[in-house]
Amino acid sequence: QNQTSNNPLVLFNQRSLNKSLANSRAKIWSNLHDASVTLFISFTQMYTGSLLYYGGSGWFISADGYIATAAHNVIFYDYSVKQGTAQMAGKLPRASYIVATITNYNGTGVTRARYCRVVGTEGCTDIAVLKVDDSNMSNQTYMEWGDIRNTPVGSPCFVIGDPLSLDVQSISGGIIRDNRYVDPNCEISVESVLVDAITFPGNSGSPIVDENGKVIGILTFSMAETSAGLSGG
Repeated sequence: QNQTSNNPLVLFNQRSLNKSLANSRAKIWSNLHDASVTLFISFTQMYTGSLLYYGGSGWFISADGYIATAAHNVIFYDYSVKQGTAQMAGKLPRASYIVATITNYNGTGVTRARYCRVVGTEGCTDIAVLKVDDSNMSNQTYMEWGDIRNTPVGSPCFVIGDPLSLDVQSISGGIIRDNRYVDPNCEISVESVLVDAITFPGNSGSPIVDENGKVIGILTFSMAETSAGLSGG
């Protein structure tokens, strides 16, 4: 039995912490939800030619329309394909088209859907950069980078994205459980961050932000009741 569960001081501190996190979450959501996007992606299967549809999340990294997301959102990994085939040789099917739903488009207060193109991908870090098909974008809300290396384990964090790809943005909060994991299967060292925020399919590519609203990671996969992301530092 927890001997401190009825301690008034412990209960007061927990309630104060919960209130502080709620206030941080509301402030971050107010400032940054316009920088988050829902992505709708279509793939053409390599062997059958049939279309597959997928939903994911991303966020603006600049005012002129550049978006970061998870690379697996825009590159189709067919795990039924055997090693040594075109897929394993780096000829992975790219998205046929990508559409981003953008709130407060370019600061106009209007929600719009726009086509995007892939600028580049990096598979080991599972990150992709997209560009909205609009040369006139210059005033879009975007998120700034933080540094996971200076964010201690136990710090609050938040995930902003579109759970279940319902075209509805949301925010969930948690804490950083680990920020020093390195994937041994990658050819390069990749620092990762493990967080316990609640996420769902559709959150892939969501930014993980610290309590100041700075991006410290990108959501790449979930493990049971926790989520893991690659560091943005």
